[in-house]
Amino acid sequence: MKKILVIEDDEPLRWLLERILGTKHQITIMNNGLDAMNWLLNDNLPDLIISDLNMPSLGGIELLQKIRFSGILRGIPVVILSGDANPAKKKICMELGAARYIMKPFEPNFVLKEVQDVLQTKVSDPILKVQVD
Repeated sequence: MKKILVIEDDEPLRWLLERILGTKHQITIMNNGLDAMNWLLNDNLPDLIISDLNMPSLGGIELLQKIRFSGILRGIPVVILSGDANPAKKKICMELGAARYIMKPFEPNFVLKEVQDVLQTKVSDPILKVQVD
């Protein structure tokens, strides 16, 4: 059973994600990025992180930056959930190594499929992609 950290400030959406994913995975729910980062830094290493983009305390982009530049957390795949269709934000998330950028509202089966795909795919480390001549 894979461990998934869900970071979402919207209670009904947290409930939905727990119901969608909780039958196949062990789910930990956090309300904001700051609590999630503290949890991660206390030796909690999930197999996947699903994070809202716009949250209080520490937003999805900032959280993604901290994860990607952390030695121990760097390899954890991150799926971003967002109601923000701004292509610049999506580009930033993808450049920081987000495994997926899923727009809200979403179909539950689509999220389940994307999560399964990400968990079955080896994560490449965007920070370590260095061109050597």
